[in-house]
Amino acid sequence: MASGLFETQSDDDGPSTPNSLSLVFIGSAEDGFVDAGKNFAVDGVSRIRFGRTIGGSRIYVEDDTAGIRIGIPHPWVSGEQCQVEFDWSAAPTMSLRDLRSRNGTRVENNQVVGTAGLRTGQVFEVGRTFWMLRPGPPDSNETPPTEKIDPLYGPLFSSLGSTLLGVAASDVPVLVLGETGTGKERLARVLHEYSGRRGEFVPMRLGAYSDAELPGALVGSRRSSVPSLIDRADGGTLFLTDVASLSPRMQARLRSILARALEGRGRKRRDIRLVSASAVDLRRLVDERQFRPELYARLAGVELALPPLRSRRDRLGAMIRSFAEARPHDGLRLSTRAFRYALSHRWPYNIRELRYALTAAQNVASDAGRINLAALEEVLRAGEQFSSDSSHIS
Repeated sequence: MASGLFETQSDDDGPSTPNSLSLVFIGSAEDGFVDAGKNFAVDGVSRIRFGRTIGGSRIYVEDDTAGIRIGIPHPWVSGEQCQVEFDWSAAPTMSLRDLRSRNGTRVENNQVVGTAGLRTGQVFEVGRTFWMLRPGPPDSNETPPTEKIDPLYGPLFSSLGSTLLGVAASDVPVLVLGETGTGKERLARVLHEYSGRRGEFVPMRLGAYSDAELPGALVGSRRSSVPSLIDRADGGTLFLTDVASLSPRMQARLRSILARALEGRGRKRRDIRLVSASAVDLRRLVDERQFRPELYARLAGVELALPPLRSRRDRLGAMIRSFAEARPHDGLRLSTRAFRYALSHRWPYNIRELRYALTAAQNVASDAGRINLAALEEVLRAGEQFSSDSSHIS
């Protein structure tokens, strides 16, 4: 790996030797990330050559004598900029050769002199455009349905593929796993929206209640006229967060409350879709005897895991484009140096941090609202503001 700032992307966060590869265009700040996320099959090719194309405004791919050629309509790209060379004799190995380009070629922000080794998940830069070789076959180059569902978080949800919409249409309980800021509540709202349920989406942050308060909030009190959360969720979705924070005693109590409500034990049966979220792997807690297996079985009919942003850098350009499209009045723009820095940042608070960083950096940018490197560095180094909780982002 070229730099400690960067993390090679693979299924197990380690080096990979895939049988199938795809080339992903992460994006370019110079054209507003118009083609960000576009990807191409590269299995079996001897090389991929990158160079400038004259005319047109979109990136394209064409057959070359020994592989494929990527035409890039940017003035910062040389006529013949660089090429990736493959050896498929065993596990595929790759190298990146600069073809004496005018503006140079980089791997993980390190200048390539002659030829450099290249691995899947590493970012390489070709004349202010950013690319990655990713394990697996290419995705469709049509706009993923998840991006239509959610403008900002959709590109990261796309890793769930068709599973997301298939699960949404069922009544099976869903457990959403992911680090803070990966969009667990946003995903739960997508599941509710596409479930066809006419009832309410009712979020409940379990960690906000004491052991004495939690049962009353769920089932209500005979002396109160305020509907309980379970009553409100009847016909809709009950979304439980912070489930790993429950004490063993409250885990047993929650299971009992859910059993009575969902199975009608002793009182009216409620028609509730149950979605839960945790930043901690509950299966591991069950194995360590820190979480009751019977409650885990109640919550985790299906598990959906949201990846951290640092492991999906191939989607960063598409996310920024989606965020800009959701706020057309703001005219959100980045410089290449700012985007290069964004690709090196680890994003510990994930999409939540990305969203806040773009908004804050645009406010402090001195270049007519264009986010430059200094503005983004200033915001991200402040850091503290991103750890604060937000009721609508989870």
